[in-house]
Amino acid sequence: MYRMFLRLFTLVMAAALFVVQIVPRRQRGDEPQDVLITGTFYSDQWLTTHLVPLAQSGRVGHILMVADRPVPAMEGVSAAYPPPALVRAVGGVAARTLLFAWLGLTRRYQVIGGFHLLLNGMVAAIVARLTRARSLYICGGGPREVQGGGFETENKLYGKLDGPDPFIESLLLAFVRRIDLTICMGETAVDYFQGRGVQRTLAIIPGGFPGEVFHPGDTAPEFDFILVGRLSAVKRVDLFIDVIGKVVASVPTARAVIVGDGPDREALVAQVTNLGLGDAVYFAGWQNNVADWLRRSKVFVLTSESEGLSQALLQAMMCGLPSVVSNVGDLKDCIAHKENGFLVDTLDVDAFAEPFLELLENPSTYDRMRANAIRTGAAYETGTVAEAWDKVL
Repeated sequence: MYRMFLRLFTLVMAAALFVVQIVPRRQRGDEPQDVLITGTFYSDQWLTTHLVPLAQSGRVGHILMVADRPVPAMEGVSAAYPPPALVRAVGGVAARTLLFAWLGLTRRYQVIGGFHLLLNGMVAAIVARLTRARSLYICGGGPREVQGGGFETENKLYGKLDGPDPFIESLLLAFVRRIDLTICMGETAVDYFQGRGVQRTLAIIPGGFPGEVFHPGDTAPEFDFILVGRLSAVKRVDLFIDVIGKVVASVPTARAVIVGDGPDREALVAQVTNLGLGDAVYFAGWQNNVADWLRRSKVFVLTSESEGLSQALLQAMMCGLPSVVSNVGDLKDCIAHKENGFLVDTLDVDAFAEPFLELLENPSTYDRMRANAIRTGAAYETGTVAEAWDKVL
């Protein structure tokens, strides 16, 4: 029954976008463009890495971010929040979406966009066409935002699907085909969309990070390994903990830190306790000063089942950390195997433990990879990413 409801809902949204195609697009001028955007974000750092380079683009005038949680201060960016009465009446996400649509329909913006397709990008596409603005979709989660109808996402509507739905996937792809500008984090998403008939502008623009914040440290690291991310099933933090258990058996002094929070935290803390790793694994929770935690660590790790191009990975390289990551999604776009890190093909304890131990036990290998990581990370400095926005806007 729920699957049928979601099919009908998505069909209605797709039909609405199809109908508004009769509205002609506005001619683009050379003047800076004002941007209206919305989305869900779990940390200030995640949001600023996207909005700061966009705001610094010479093609952008001002950005209004519609949110249901406080937006950090950024030059060229202001925030709008739904009124408390509306939040109480319909909930935070619905209230934010209604305010976003209202602002788009009643004010003049040249670009209207959303972080993630479900539902921000979908609503943005409809409102943008109604107001003759350009539509923008920032695909932060990679192909899984669309694949199988979004059943693998954490979206409150589509994540409830009990399995893939090709019909919903086809409707979501129809949305993306009609969006003017789709920003991907890496090649995997571009290949996925192009292979399914998306002909409009696709560009790879990952987050940009300030070099004065993300830079190598000059003190001895406190932790050997660091994992930064949301503590949810797709991140496989349980595997990371198991790997640390194996590493500690060979190097008893090894220590790891987990920076982040999420629905799996309680179970992961219990796992650490049950394995007797309380002295080896520290849970730091969500942190806005991620750079400090990276500089306190030697090696960055991702054991995820799925990733786009991880912002935390890019930040880690700017801070001089070699990486050991799953060979999934777009991670291979910036990791050259055995040059600035390791790509692990199987989600297996032994497969991860081997490069962990190599970096711990071979200082020359570590130093070489650290230098290469710093060189790779330089491409993700804020100013460089702002120039990429200039080209597509």
